[in-house]
Amino acid sequence: MNRERALAEAVELERKEEEFHLRQAKERSTIRLRDGRGKPIDILSMNLNASAEEFDLNAEDPIYIFAGLSLKEMRNLKQDIRVHLELDAEQEAHKEFWQAMLVVCEAEEAEAEAQEARDRARLQGGDPGTVGYEAGLHASVDDDIKNMFTGKSFDELVIMEEGIEEMIRNGDGEVEYWDAVLKRLRVNKSRVQLSDIHRKLWQAALAVQAPKQKAALRQAAEEEEEKQDTGA
Repeated sequence: MNRERALAEAVELERKEEEFHLRQAKERSTIRLRDGRGKPIDILSMNLNASAEEFDLNAEDPIYIFAGLSLKEMRNLKQDIRVHLELDAEQEAHKEFWQAMLVVCEAEEAEAEAQEARDRARLQGGDPGTVGYEAGLHASVDDDIKNMFTGKSFDELVIMEEGIEEMIRNGDGEVEYWDAVLKRLRVNKSRVQLSDIHRKLWQAALAVQAPKQKAALRQAAEEEEEKQDTGA
C-alpha cells in the first residue's frame, strides 16, 4: 500500500512539475509577443491555447509558419515543438497538434537541407537534380508524387496510407519507391491535420465573435443615428 501511495505521489508530482513548466513557457511566450520579440513557437502556442473569444480570426494556418525561416530557425523551432509536445500533451487535441507540427517541421528542415545541398552542387558545377533525394525517388517524379495527395482529406490520406503499408508488407511493387511515397504521404497527412485543427478553432471563434461584432456594429449605428437626429 505504501509503495502504491508513493508511486501515485510521484506521478502527481511529475504532473504538477509539467504543468509548472508549461505555465512558465506560456508566460515567456506572452512576454516575447508583448515586447515584439515573438518566436514562431509563441504564435503557434498562442493560437492553439486561445479561447474562442480571444482567438485571432486573422491568424494564419500553422502550416505557413515555416515561410521565410532560415534552416537555423527551423531547427530551433523543432526543439521548441518537442518541448511543447512533452509538456502540452494532456489534451489529446494538443498532443495531435504538436505531433503533426513535428512531422511537418522535420520535413521542412530536410527540404531546406536538401535545397542547400542542391545550391552547393550547382555552384560547384554538379547536377543539382540528383542531390537531396532519397533512394527510390528520382527528382523528376517528386512533384508527381506530391500531386497524388492534392485535394485529399485526412480520412482519404489515412486510407491511402493503409493501402501503401499493406503493399509494402506484401512486397508488391518497388519497396524503396513506396517507402518514399509513404514518407511524403505522412507529411501531407500531418499538414492536412493541422489545417483541420486550425479551421475548427477558427469556426468556433467565429461562432462566438461574429454575433458580438454584429451587435457592436448595430449599437454604433444606432448611436450615430441618435446623434444625427439630435443634431437635426
